[in-house]
Parts: sequence; structure tokens; C-alpha cells
Amino acid sequence: MIRKKGQIFHENIILWGAVTVLIIVVMLFSLKYLNLNQRASQANDVVKSLAITANAVHNLGRGSKDTVLVYVPAGVNSTSVSGNDIKIILKDGTVASAEAIQINAKVVGGIPKLQGYYHIPVRAINDEIVIIGNIPFIVGLEPDCIGVNQLSPGANITINGDGFQQGYNVYVLWPGGQLYQIDPSLVFVEGSYIMKFTATPINFFSNPNPPPFFIYVENLNGEFSNELEFDVMPSINQC
Repeated sequence: MIRKKGQIFHENIILWGAVTVLIIVVMLFSLKYLNLNQRASQANDVVKSLAITANAVHNLGRGSKDTVLVYVPAGVNSTSVSGNDIKIILKDGTVASAEAIQINAKVVGGIPKLQGYYHIPVRAINDEIVIIGNIPFIVGLEPDCIGVNQLSPGANITINGDGFQQGYNVYVLWPGGQLYQIDPSLVFVEGSYIMKFTATPINFFSNPNPPPFFIYVENLNGEFSNELEFDVMPSINQC
């Protein structure tokens, strides 16, 4: 009888142990599921807030700006701000998209990937483009083509855009694929909308056939702007 009671007690311990393990497993899966849902909801809140603000500044017109406080969740794999959509892709494959908001402007820029709270600027630089984030954006070069004889002693080039600050750099991509930085002493920031640099033979040469040179601006975080084409012809008459 004593042996039988001991066996039953032992079996009960095993049973309760198995039930406890099962409960723990279910709780862990539930917590993971809730965590994934929470992160997906937070990512959706980010893209929705930015999309709504993008439409607001676009409707107000060029020069309008606002700042959005967002919380970027953990587990972000990549982000995208392009065309008429804003996306956050989580490491589990979940995609938060602003497609349903119907952004009326072309959005460019970027949003952070690391977890945390961020104040993200949103600004309309013209009637078509809204920039999200702190990246610089360039819209034009004056002039965008020069003759090779203008490189000595140097040709002054104006970059029109938005978001420029002191300490920003200018880079040129050669037709062969090499990326070179313009000497910072030849770069001048005249305001948030205008930068200037001097084109010299060190960074440019005659390039009558495509592909052309491309100009970029780099901000203080090492992020690059969009690119603009720049040509150096044997003669200014070929521009």
C-alpha cells in the first residue's frame, strides 16, 4: 500500500511538472505573439503619423515644415521613404506601410532603424517633394555643365536644395565609379537652401561622352543626398 501511494505521488509530481512546463511554454508563446503584435502596431503608428504630416505640409505649400514625435520599435530590419509610400519592415517579415493613407506628395528621406523615441522633421521643399528626416536634398546645379577650360583656376558651382548646414560635404562620383570628396575648403554653405563649391581639375576632367559625373551632399551623420548629373565638356559650347 505504501509503495502504491508513493508511486501515485511520484506520478502526480510528473503530471504537475508536465502541466507546469506546458503552461510556461504557452505563456512564452503568448508573450512573444503579443510582443510581435505590439511592435507591428508601433511600426504602423510611425508610418501613419509621418504620412499624415507629409500630406499636411504638402497642402500648406513650399517651405512648410513640422516635427513628428515617433517611437520606433525594436526589431526593425529596414525602412523605406520613397515615391508615395513609407515603410517599416520588421525582422519577422511584418511590413508596416502608409499606402492606405494616400500620400499626395513624393516623399524622400529616411527614418531611424534603432529602437527609441525620435523627433523627425517633415518639410515640403517644393510643390511636389516632401522630405522626411534630416537628410539633405538637392534639386539643381547652377551651372550643371561647364567647359574644361573653366576648371583652371576653378568654376564656382551653386547647389540648390534644402536642409544644408555648416560642415556638410560635397562628393563627386566619377564616370568610372570612384567617389571623391571635394576639398572642404572649397565648399561653402550659404544657408539651408544654398551650398557652393569650386570645381577644379583635381576632381573633374573633360567627359564629352556619357556617363556623366554625379554630385552628392553628405550631412553630419554621413548620410548622402540624392544625386544630380554634372557635365564637363571640352568646350562650353557643347553644354
